[in-house]
Amino acid sequence: MSLVSDKRISYAYAWALSAIALAFVLAQFLFLPAVETIDYIALIAEGIVCLFPWAGLIVVEHLHEAPSAYWPLKSALFFLLLSNLADALDEVLFQPDLVRILIEDGLSVLGFALLVYGLMRWVRYNQAILNKTHAALRAEALSRERLAASQRRYRTLFQSAASAGVVWGEGFIVTDWNQRAEAIFGWSRQEVLGRSFLDFMIPPAQRQAVTARLQFTGTEDPPLQSINQNLTKDGQLRWCEWFNTALPAMAGTPREFISLANDITERHELERALHRAKEQAEQATRAKSDFLANMSHEIRTPMSGIIGLTQLALQTELPPPQRDYLEKIDSSARSLQAILNDILDMSKIEAGKLTLSKGEFDLFELLDRAVGLAEPAARAKQLTLNIERAPGLGQFWHGDGLRIAQVLHNLLHNAIKFTATGAVGIQVSPSRPGRVRFEVRDTGVGLSAEQQLGIFDAFAQADASVARRFGGTGLGLAICKQLVALMDGEIWVESETGKGSRFSFDIALDERPRPVTQTPRAKPWVLLKESLRRLGGRRLLLVEDNAINRDIVLGLLEGTGLEVEVAEDGEVAVAKCRDRTYDLVLMDIRMPVMDGYEASRQIRHTAPDLPIIALTAHAFPEDADRARAAGMNAYLTKPIDFDQLCGLLLSTLSPATEQGDGGRELHSPTPG
Repeated sequence: MSLVSDKRISYAYAWALSAIALAFVLAQFLFLPAVETIDYIALIAEGIVCLFPWAGLIVVEHLHEAPSAYWPLKSALFFLLLSNLADALDEVLFQPDLVRILIEDGLSVLGFALLVYGLMRWVRYNQAILNKTHAALRAEALSRERLAASQRRYRTLFQSAASAGVVWGEGFIVTDWNQRAEAIFGWSRQEVLGRSFLDFMIPPAQRQAVTARLQFTGTEDPPLQSINQNLTKDGQLRWCEWFNTALPAMAGTPREFISLANDITERHELERALHRAKEQAEQATRAKSDFLANMSHEIRTPMSGIIGLTQLALQTELPPPQRDYLEKIDSSARSLQAILNDILDMSKIEAGKLTLSKGEFDLFELLDRAVGLAEPAARAKQLTLNIERAPGLGQFWHGDGLRIAQVLHNLLHNAIKFTATGAVGIQVSPSRPGRVRFEVRDTGVGLSAEQQLGIFDAFAQADASVARRFGGTGLGLAICKQLVALMDGEIWVESETGKGSRFSFDIALDERPRPVTQTPRAKPWVLLKESLRRLGGRRLLLVEDNAINRDIVLGLLEGTGLEVEVAEDGEVAVAKCRDRTYDLVLMDIRMPVMDGYEASRQIRHTAPDLPIIALTAHAFPEDADRARAAGMNAYLTKPIDFDQLCGLLLSTLSPATEQGDGGRELHSPTPG
């Protein structure tokens, strides 16, 4: 606004000076009529010269809009006008020529000098403007050249990209299409430019979903990733993974987007094949688990009868031959039970469901018990069986003593089986702080270097003759390896053919100080029954559909003073619990009419505090979880271990328990 005002003032000033100069020229014409013609011509020329600076001022102001920068031109015009004024006064007043010369020529020279100075300033100013304009033009040319180079690089990268590239604008109109897109989809660049890719690349059923997915709100939106099917020129469907990004745009230009795609058809088919294979494997695993669960139940049910009845028979007075026969039957049944346990353990290990149950245990007692279990087999072969404990070995430790005993039992069983004469022994020593090493040595047949390579693999034995001569499933050592790995350890063998073997395993254990009270050792049957007599008069309900299993439990509890009633199925058990009061229920799981789970749930409605102990041939961890969910307090697997049953009865029915403990923790002792 101020610039416009300055221009108006400058123009008014210039017009005023021009008017004054013209007035003086006219005055000279009017008041000096007698001058010579030549003087007229000079006077007119002088007036015209007075207009030159004014005309230059107008041009400069119009071109550069900077009137204040050209004050010399204004000054020159002013002094030239004064020169004319002095000349006119001299003529009018008839002053001497000397005065006229001093005034007129001095003012004219000064005005001319200022005019020249103003013109020089004007030239320099325009030269600076020209230099700036030239620099700006050069910068613009360089910028255009760089932009052209950038566009060439973009075109090169876009065309040589390993991914299919599609540039598109509003309405999904294709504005660019690279060579990889031509190779994948079959259309050339000329065929797709100006067309909406929805019309030829997207299957009709997916167009609405793609339109909804490709909604950008601004240039700062993150890339949109998607996987969908696309059509090719020949009608095939290809699975592609797309990455869609909004491109930066200048103001006033339409928005554009770039989509890069990779053909993942083969990967997608492979993933589908893997998914199908995974489903098939899971189905096979479920089928195997169901098979093992059923086989476990079907095998354990008759085996429970064999072992239970054998134990009952061994409590009676028998002639030596019959007792020998029964002891061998019992030994064979327990061997069959061990094989079944190995199969179940291996299945649980493969499924990743085998877990450790850590607690405090007495290592010396564990070793004595392991040797005691192996002693009958060693005595039958007249083998020496011994234990060596390193000096300074701690007695009490924290870990899974049950699994350690299982590994030792397998190793001792193998050592005795493959040793004809000599000795079998256990040596235990601390390997380093927090770790203990166990070694089982024998003087048996030994192993060659080749036989040692796969000795810990499932179903592996030294050779086929070993299976024929010694028997076995080939699972024992594989299970040992897995159990040792669960205990953060390693197992290995050192052996030589004909010179025996040494199996060693090193595991992590935490030593504990001697406890104030120690867990009592397992008692003989007579002592256990004497312990149960203090529970005399308690009423128990045995829910069991198998007559043999009922006889076994009744025989085990005979003479204890416990009153035991029988229900043949779950429905009968629910009715009995509704009509009478019981102190404890021994509940089978698989029964006709109503199974043990449903029976326990219904009993819980009428007797929420009644202890229920499951007696079942189901031996998987998920069975224990299901029993807990149904409201059972404890869980025992068949064949029934009288020590465990006695312990549960004592802990559940003791006076201390009645006063408030309740014995609610569900536990599942490892079978065998």
